[in-house]
Amino acid sequence: MSPFPTLIALLLVAAPATARSADCLTEAEARSVVAYALPAAIGAVAARCRPALPASAWLNRGAASLAARYRREGGGNAAAALPVLERLSGQQIPDFLDSDTASSVVEGLIVERAGAAVATRDCATVSRIAEQISPLPLGNVASLLVALIQLDRGTTSRTGIQICPATTAGVR
Repeated sequence: MSPFPTLIALLLVAAPATARSADCLTEAEARSVVAYALPAAIGAVAARCRPALPASAWLNRGAASLAARYRREGGGNAAAALPVLERLSGQQIPDFLDSDTASSVVEGLIVERAGAAVATRDCATVSRIAEQISPLPLGNVASLLVALIQLDRGTTSRTGIQICPATTAGVR
């Protein structure tokens, strides 16, 4: 089984697992969390896979530049994602923490969970997939990953997170 549904779901569960909101995340909320988490997750997966892959593997060659590019494109931007993560976790970020500190804590959780989510036996596949999506802008990748989560019905049961059903506007 592909590690991506689990890895993608982990991007949405960066906050500690506690009581979840009963309602679903909108696609925009899910995209904001995925876009926020993606640069840190790419770095974590690359670090996890580095020893299991040859130096020529894409994750070893291109992950750092992709994560940096996604940060420049707005990934890692906490403004839209942190309120969603607060809702997911059922906890508010304490007022005494500034957004940079809160963002650092959440990114640490992302790194921990995303790295652990990929089995080293899957690293070559993950590297090939990452190479194929690397030319895409962050917004497209975030939208693609959210759509994959919506297709994976098991994600909700594994994580307690539900993305609101996709709209059918413009679909024939």
